[in-house]
Amino acid sequence: MSFSIAAQRFMSVSFQDDAGAAISDFTLQPTRRTVGLMNDHGILFRQVTGGMALYYTTNPFATPPLTSPIGDRVRFSFSLTAAAGDPGLRYDGMSGAGGSHLLLDNLDGAGTIQPAGPITTAAQVGSGEHIYAGPRAYPVQLDLTGGIPAVIEAQDRFTGTVAASTPVNDPLAEPPVAPPPGSSAIFATVDIPESRAGALQLVTPAPGTLNRLIYADDDVAADRAIGIVDLYWTGPQSTAPANTGTAYTAAFQRR
Repeated sequence: MSFSIAAQRFMSVSFQDDAGAAISDFTLQPTRRTVGLMNDHGILFRQVTGGMALYYTTNPFATPPLTSPIGDRVRFSFSLTAAAGDPGLRYDGMSGAGGSHLLLDNLDGAGTIQPAGPITTAAQVGSGEHIYAGPRAYPVQLDLTGGIPAVIEAQDRFTGTVAASTPVNDPLAEPPVAPPPGSSAIFATVDIPESRAGALQLVTPAPGTLNRLIYADDDVAADRAIGIVDLYWTGPQSTAPANTGTAYTAAFQRR
């Protein structure tokens, strides 16, 4: 039986400035979870000038040639770091309030995977791409001036499904989170299961004012990334456009 490996373009991300010129100010690396996912599906990662590319592998002499097809929806995650210096000195929209990070993904506002094109909410990277990144044991400072909610929840940002929760006014919780009388704020931790790590909405059902988009991932937190790129896919890799793959872009406004 013959054995041969061929690589086909799968997905790519390219960075450019507002004039359309390629830029090389960023480095992308797959998270540990993503490395395992790529191994499972025969996918190769390549850092290229001005971005990154993924390739899927096939054996042209096998039937079917794609031996490890993707089935249900998966997420490939990449830590975004600066190649040199501070990109915030060269581009607008790099930093948000309170030390937030960039999140670039190939989803629309309803969570639907986009076929190709920009992975920003506007023409250039801006306020719509900011998120608060941290570890899976996600730290929370909760303002109590509007009342003490019963629970802090990390929810799916599109469906509202609860991924993790921490009771607030429960002295029997482990660890207990019971604010002393008259407290205006408390600190707590929401433990996100590894299977639900990634972008989530951190909320407190009323009363409460917490409504924050977070990214809980130990690898991203350890990388001290300035941002994250998430690429979602459903179905076999071979459904990507032949030769070119599915190409995404992110444009940065030069200062």
